[in-house]
Amino acid sequence: MQVIVGPTLRNLARGLLAAACLPAAACSGDAGGPAAPSPTSPSTTSSVSVTYPAGHGTIYIGDQVQFEATVSSSGGGAQAATGAVWASDAPGVAAVSPSGLVTAVSAGEATISVEAAAGARGSLRIRVFPRFHGHWEGDLNVTRISVPPGWRELGEEDCDGLPDCASWIPLAADFAQEGATVTGTVRSTFAAPPNYEWTVASGTVSIDGTLSLTSGEAVFRLAGDGAVEVSARLRSWQSRADTPGVMTGTATVEYSSDALSGNAMVEGCLEADNIRRQCSGWRLPGAGAASLAAQRGFLLRGRSGG
Repeated sequence: MQVIVGPTLRNLARGLLAAACLPAAACSGDAGGPAAPSPTSPSTTSSVSVTYPAGHGTIYIGDQVQFEATVSSSGGGAQAATGAVWASDAPGVAAVSPSGLVTAVSAGEATISVEAAAGARGSLRIRVFPRFHGHWEGDLNVTRISVPPGWRELGEEDCDGLPDCASWIPLAADFAQEGATVTGTVRSTFAAPPNYEWTVASGTVSIDGTLSLTSGEAVFRLAGDGAVEVSARLRSWQSRADTPGVMTGTATVEYSSDALSGNAMVEGCLEADNIRRQCSGWRLPGAGAASLAAQRGFLLRGRSGG
């Protein structure tokens, strides 16, 4: 006898077959079931860390520092990156060689990045500072003097006959620097008293490399005319050290006295040689030019009345 299976019974049979295959998930053919997935091993990911020797500390203009790239995997273990490609997003601030040697070019910030052979990437953001710490000597080449009526400059006859002796202040500075913070002292170096020393009240280096500082007051007495007591302070100081060993900038010294009306102001620029008067800046010892600090310089003394 011939059995004829109609469409309804055929669909029912297919449904029962598919249902029976679901637990094993291994059926194919007319049942249309999914193939069993093949076993896989856990995936691993890699990361790259960028470092430089901790003992180097702050990076200053002119420094060369060897950076290193280390590849770490999620499966554990770390090793030096191979086939690393280095780059800097600001080569004008910090340039990097194919081997990861970073040269600090100018003040600012830069990101040093690396891509390892496996494609993993890493980076480190750094800041380059100008170097202000050390002992500096030079003159404040006076460019502007504001003297109230109650004050007067020392006469030419008081400066050994030098016609321009009243146009600079010989100074020496000793700075200590920790990154963006500068501390220390600035003092006058006249050949004869009075001399005075300022303690840096606050010194900060901006991102662009400018050192701004002020000082407390230094009190001294001017000889003659009743030995008037005078206070002097650095009202402002703006300097740069874009070239290692050379500091350029400007400063304003403010003089005041309870015995005299008004304050005297002296503005000038940093100059190593008071004869040239080019505002060429100060130089650290051994930086290519000797400092020629003045034996004489600008002085103020008070007088009663007037």
